[in-house]
Amino acid sequence: MAKIDKLRSPGFSLRAKRRARLCALLSIVAAALGLLVVTSRGGQADPATTPRPAAQLTAAVVAASDAEQQGHAADGGGAVAATTGTQQQQLHSAAAAADSSSSSSTGGSSSSGSSSGGDSGGGQGTGTGVWFEVEQGEGKPPAKLELLDEPVAEDCYMEPHADYDGPALTWGLTYKKSSAAQCCQACKEFQPQPDGQRCNVWVFCGSRTGECWSPDIWNHTTGECWLKYQAEWDNVVDRERTNLAVNRRGRYPDEFRNEHKTSPDKVQWTAGVIPASG
Repeated sequence: MAKIDKLRSPGFSLRAKRRARLCALLSIVAAALGLLVVTSRGGQADPATTPRPAAQLTAAVVAASDAEQQGHAADGGGAVAATTGTQQQQLHSAAAAADSSSSSSTGGSSSSGSSSGGDSGGGQGTGTGVWFEVEQGEGKPPAKLELLDEPVAEDCYMEPHADYDGPALTWGLTYKKSSAAQCCQACKEFQPQPDGQRCNVWVFCGSRTGECWSPDIWNHTTGECWLKYQAEWDNVVDRERTNLAVNRRGRYPDEFRNEHKTSPDKVQWTAGVIPASG
């Protein structure tokens, strides 16, 4: 009987409650950090339905505060209130750290300019909401890419509303990129062929209408990237002085549009050159 009275003594009860509360708080912190580790290792969670670690920890602080206030009122101990304040500060610090780490590991809020799949060249531009398909070979479903709006390097010498001539090194109907910047980069990275042909001209279809008109038999669509080689080009980037062969640029003449009834008002292609180094 004396043993039972000892277990029910106020001092023992207070220590037991403190220990139980501390264990509960540590369990909550461990669970939240466990969620963070899973996310950082590639776990996919729906941000609309999955609470962030900081939100979980903040809720834990509120719950712990309520429990401690009740315990403090029942036990009448000033030490309990002091311990509660310290634990709350630690939890709030952990919440802020978890929130920061969670944002870093998941890349923050989603962006419309996320990198597109397939052979996109790893662009980091802003998504336009225009999607197109890229053939992946026999027996494979086509990949979908998003047209991106990203800056083009100055050494691409881009000219809007222009279509440059030249034998094709890539078949643009199936060789597609998400932006003019990526098409230009592909031209820069093209490996010269044994016969000396290298990419010094690139032509890209970045039309948001889904197609780029051309006076040939093909149906040219958004994303087409034509890498070309003009052997006779003088390597001069000044458009006023160069001998670069140009199919069309700017606005189509009225006589041309009278002959080609389906042609648009302006050339829908974007083109540029990559001069030889040295």
